[in-house]
Amino acid sequence: MLLKGSRMVITTTDMHILKVYEGGVIHKVPLLNDNDARELFCRKAFKSEEQSSSCEALIPEVLKYAQCLPLAIRVLGSFLCTRDAVEWRDVLNRLQSSLDKKIMITFQISVDGLNHEEKQIFLHIACFFKGERVDYVKRILDCCELYPHIGISRLVEKSLITISNEEIHMHELLQELGKKMVWDQSPQEPRFWSRIWLHKDFLQVLTAETGTEKVKAIVLNKEEEMSECSIGGLSRMKELTLLILYHTKVSGSLEFLSDRLRYLLWHDYPFDSLPPYFTVSNLVELNMPNSHIISLWHGNKVIYSHSFHFRLGLNITKR
Repeated sequence: MLLKGSRMVITTTDMHILKVYEGGVIHKVPLLNDNDARELFCRKAFKSEEQSSSCEALIPEVLKYAQCLPLAIRVLGSFLCTRDAVEWRDVLNRLQSSLDKKIMITFQISVDGLNHEEKQIFLHIACFFKGERVDYVKRILDCCELYPHIGISRLVEKSLITISNEEIHMHELLQELGKKMVWDQSPQEPRFWSRIWLHKDFLQVLTAETGTEKVKAIVLNKEEEMSECSIGGLSRMKELTLLILYHTKVSGSLEFLSDRLRYLLWHDYPFDSLPPYFTVSNLVELNMPNSHIISLWHGNKVIYSHSFHFRLGLNITKR
């Protein structure tokens, strides 16, 4: 029972709850500044004020990994407490390839509270769209029928992403969690992953004879260099719904693209026409700037698209 004049403090990871029950002041807790982050870490990592100089030299690396997130700082500080510098270095090296389990479980609770479409948006942002403009991302997600206007709002409310200067931002540890959720679908076997974002994994999937029907989205980093590849493997990815490529160094031919494809952006598309057995029946947006296309298809083709928002964004250069 609250007495007159009492104040109630409610903490939650879902801002929408606070908006529904009006009357209070909402305060979003910021990340720690560098000084406070170091102070919190030292309180957890060292039992006394005496600090090993060799361990102290590694503190900046630990804090860089934690990215000023109190949860990560507390967990890592407690784990490193009483350990020597050699063990600290081992832990830091291990964290480069895998999240700390306690941190992951805490983040996972927030992600598990998302519905299917919201979770897909979270994974898309973690794997592909961190740092991209929100209007660009919404357009792509809308093509993929993921209801991005409400979905992105929900991710903001649950503090899984932030929007700043019209760009989508995500804490690095949350991004790593999202990627780990994809990796865990089949460790070391990209052909069984739902999403591909690294060129080396894309090359591996292209050469796989089976299993590639699990791949639903490919968005490659345009800044990453890629060696020449045989592109025919794309024809085996029959569940592909999203494809964004920045690549012209291909060999072989492309006879088919997934009938489920809804968004296709391919810079410098290297062929003179679209694949002959690509029906575009579900395609919403086709965008091929600086392509080598001379005609969309050889011969006549009837296009049946269920969508009233079919957008053709070709920037064709005849060569």
